[in-house]
Amino acid sequence: MILEKAMAKLDGCYENLEAEKTHNSPSIALAYILGGVPKCVDIRKPEQQKLIKENRFWQSWEEKRKRNTIIVCSSNPLPEGTDVADNGLVDFHGYSILDIRHFGSVMLLRVRNTWGGGEWRGRWSDESTEWQKYPMIRKELENEGLYEKKDDGIFWMEANDFLEHFCLLWWNEL
Repeated sequence: MILEKAMAKLDGCYENLEAEKTHNSPSIALAYILGGVPKCVDIRKPEQQKLIKENRFWQSWEEKRKRNTIIVCSSNPLPEGTDVADNGLVDFHGYSILDIRHFGSVMLLRVRNTWGGGEWRGRWSDESTEWQKYPMIRKELENEGLYEKKDDGIFWMEANDFLEHFCLLWWNEL
């Protein structure tokens, strides 16, 4: 709350904190706090789509997570008048990527809604049948304290679902 207030003061008002008004605002906020150079990638751009098709997109993101880089992302904008999609994602809203994991052919991302509530309701969500199909994944994550069935704003989702429902990624190069 205090950091949000400080950022609003720097940007002139709370409305100016909206990502669509200042395209890099999450990474700029991170730069104020942590230093480094703010960066932003739009997944929808042709050069990113090429990396995705060539299966090279996730390599750099996995390396960033291994270095404990804070990665912030935004869900896709929804049609006018829609605040929350049927899948639980909020309209053009900020989330953070907490983890990226491979389990054989399954690649999962652990994502957190910055509001601390409201979660993805698709594949690999808390109530998804995927957890029963792959009990070893669930067991491994439970043993590490990384899987709980509760509305805490933290959820897992498959990498391809992420690419379909998110559009921007921000981070800071230190």
